[in-house]
Parts: sequence; C-alpha cells; structure tokens
Amino acid sequence: MMAFDYVTGFLAAAKEGKLNSNVGFWGIVRKAGTFIVVSAIYWMALNALPDAKQAVAVRDGVAIAFFFTEGVSVIENCGRLGVKIHPIVRQAVNQLRQKGEEKNGGQNLS
Repeated sequence: MMAFDYVTGFLAAAKEGKLNSNVGFWGIVRKAGTFIVVSAIYWMALNALPDAKQAVAVRDGVAIAFFFTEGVSVIENCGRLGVKIHPIVRQAVNQLRQKGEEKNGGQNLS
C-alpha cells in the first residue's frame, strides 16, 4: 500500500506541476519511518507481551491501522489525478481525515 501511495502521490504532484525532489525524498524517509515504527511494535509485542494472542492483536492492529492510513492517502491521490471517487467513499475519506486531524491537534501527520 505504501508503494501505491508513493506512486499515486508522485503522479498527482506531476499532474499538478508540483514535483519537488526534496518533498519526494522526505516522503521516502517518512515511509521508512513507518516501517521502523511497525517493526519496533512487532518486536515489542513479541517480546514484552506474555500472552501470544495479545501480541498478535497489537502487532496486527498497528499494521492494519497503517495499511488503512495509506489506503486513504491512495484514494485522495487518485482523486487528485481525476479518478472518479464515489461520493460515499469521498465522504468517508473526508471524515477519517478530519477525525485524524482532530486527534492530532489539527495537524495532518500523513
């Protein structure tokens, strides 16, 4: 999903005339950071949680959360590319984005 996000974001920026190698570089760094976070949580879940079911729930929950975050970004990027997004999907994406920004003090962390 991260690769799809990066490619669709790159294409959307190209379409909008906003390609910037510095932004692209930091996008890759952010993706690498996500891998580090998910890997660290997997490691901690396997080594710190005594119950195997808890460990699976924590590590898979984190991976699924990041997966859906990237999926929302892919949908947004496709919209920027001119792909028709069903109004129900667009509304759901907008609500998810707003809730995420509210929880992060109005800051978009994607």
